[in-house]
Amino acid sequence: FFSDSAMLSTYAAAAVTALLLPGALGAGYSYDRCAADGPRFWSADYCSPNNKQQTPIDLCSAVTMSAAQQATVAPTCSASWQTDATYKIKNNGHTIQVNVDVNSNANVTTSFGNLAEYVKHADWNKELTPRSSRAYQLEQLHFHWGRDNTEGSEHYYQGKRYPLEVHFVHFNAGCTSNVANLFNGQNSCGGSEQALVVGVMFELGTTEPAALTTIANGIAGATATGANLASTLKLSDFWSCGSGAAGADPFYTYPGGLTTPGCNEVVTWINIVTPLKVTQATLDKFYAAKDDSGEKISKYGNYRPLTPKGNRQILLSAGSSAVCPASVQEPTFFCSFFGPLPAGAPVNAATSATFSVVALAAALVALVSNQ
Repeated sequence: FFSDSAMLSTYAAAAVTALLLPGALGAGYSYDRCAADGPRFWSADYCSPNNKQQTPIDLCSAVTMSAAQQATVAPTCSASWQTDATYKIKNNGHTIQVNVDVNSNANVTTSFGNLAEYVKHADWNKELTPRSSRAYQLEQLHFHWGRDNTEGSEHYYQGKRYPLEVHFVHFNAGCTSNVANLFNGQNSCGGSEQALVVGVMFELGTTEPAALTTIANGIAGATATGANLASTLKLSDFWSCGSGAAGADPFYTYPGGLTTPGCNEVVTWINIVTPLKVTQATLDKFYAAKDDSGEKISKYGNYRPLTPKGNRQILLSAGSSAVCPASVQEPTFFCSFFGPLPAGAPVNAATSATFSVVALAAALVALVSNQ
């Protein structure tokens, strides 16, 4: 389809430039494993290469908290968590998000007591960490899903993935007034304890929480600016906040970061052990959601691949945890130039670009030979 060798060279140069300069084709990020702005490049292009406490991970080989520890981390939530309220739904181009009015008199707050003393971030310092303000305020919740029912969750539980995961994103009310300020310097808390995210998994079933149905019914009409959901909902449909006892809703907890660029390692993660149910009808509504270009988000899914656990300790509030499997098989994505891309490799921009350029060069040589 190239008319001459000169034109072919021009296209080849443009293609190589795009491959070697991630982001050259446009700002932002994507979940396309084969694209220059896809998650395999984030560690080099959007996230600090020095980061050692990234998210998501496979939650396994967890250490169960002692009875003394459990007594000091019992979750408590504000009454608004249990109250029917109106929330705004939006489609931000990457996910379906439900916003909470952080300026409301009925703020939705969550606390886990002395949890930070057990979940130590890399920069954690007992003397510097603000211990007097551990009430985290909920700002939004959003969802992660895949291409089909076999994938979608960002975290894995003992090697198992789920079709849907919801994240309740909180900021430390003692540090700042919203999530954005945590990352632009307008906060009084450096390092750890800045944010808390509660994650809940969903597995396929014939019933589901009423709140999830309400949100799913609003997906088709969700826009970038957002609008109120047609019906009120109770956040406690997703998580009861432990009913005052750490053992009521067992959870994993570990030090991690955001799962989107720039992957800031300021999050204390709470992952509820027991998954909820989601119906196929609701999953189909998530699969139909579209990004800014009109493409279905489910074309690639909107979940980040697993990141190394490193030497982090995963704690479990109650119960027991299986040992981590020797390996975890992540979903495979097919890249048109160079065939299937294994989930675990390549892992950085340089190797990806090199691999891609070599494969592309071979394809171009074949084209030239056929001219």
